[in-house]
Amino acid sequence: MAVIAGSSNLVSPKATLDALVPAMNYFGFWFVLAALAAWFLGFEPRGRTIQEIDGHLRGSMRVKPSWEC
Repeated sequence: MAVIAGSSNLVSPKATLDALVPAMNYFGFWFVLAALAAWFLGFEPRGRTIQEIDGHLRGSMRVKPSWEC
C-alpha cells in the first residue's frame, strides 16, 4: 500500500488521505475485475462431489491435439 500511495518509507509510511484514496481505488479495481472473472468464467461446484469437480477441472485443462476439433 505504501508503494501505491507513493511513500518512500516502507517501514513506517506516513500516508495521507489524499494518498490512500487512489490506493484503495486501485485495490478496488482489481477486486471488481477478479469478481467479474469469477462470475463469467467460473463454474458452479455446488452439489457436486470432489471427484466430479476434479474430473471437470482435469477435462477443461486438457489440451486437444490439432487433429481434434
